Amino acid sequence: MITFLHGELYRAAEDHLVLEVGGVGYRLLASTRTLARLPQPGEKVHLWTHLQVREDAWILYGFKELEERAMFEQLLTIAGIGPKSALAVLSALPVAQLREALGRGDVALLTSLPGIGKKTARRLILELGEKVGEVPGSSGTAGGAGQAVEALVSLGYSRSEALWAVEEAAREGSEDASAVLRSSLRRLAGR
Repeated sequence: MITFLHGELYRAAEDHLVLEVGGVGYRLLASTRTLARLPQPGEKVHLWTHLQVREDAWILYGFKELEERAMFEQLLTIAGIGPKSALAVLSALPVAQLREALGRGDVALLTSLPGIGKKTARRLILELGEKVGEVPGSSGTAGGAGQAVEALVSLGYSRSEALWAVEEAAREGSEDASAVLRSSLRRLAGR
C-alpha cells in the first residue's frame, strides 16, 4: 500500500521516528539499526515501509534498506513472530548475519536473539533457511531440512506432518537431506 516515504526527518526517538512528507508527519517504528543510520533532524531521508493494518490501528514500519524490509516481512511469516519480535531480531543482528545463521542452521545464535526460543529458532531455519539463501560451501541443517520437507510433502504427507518429523530429526543432529529424510520417515511410520 505504502512502499516508501521520502521526506524530512522531523525527529527520532528510541524506537520510532517522525518523517514529514508534504506537510504530514508520519510516525514509523524502526529497528535500532535503521534509527542509528538516520540523518540529523531537518535533513532529507528515504525509507522503505511496511504497513500493518489492524482493527484498532494502522502501524507503519520504516527501513533504511530494502533488504531489511524484506527480512522483516519474511520473519512475519513465521508463527510466533510478530512485528515487535521481528524488529527486535533486526535490531540485534544485521541482515547479512541473520541470513548466514539461517543458512547454517545456527540454533545457538538464533536463540541468543531477543524473544527467540529453540522451537522458534528451528521453525525459522526450516521455513526460511532456503528462502534467504544457504551460505556457500555450507551443508548445514537448513538445506537438508528444507529438502526433506519437500520430499515428504511430495510423498503425500501434509506440510505440518513433514515439518514436525523434520524438526524431530534435526534434534538428532542429522544434517544432510538423506539422513534427515530417513529419520523423518521412521518417525512418521511410528506415529
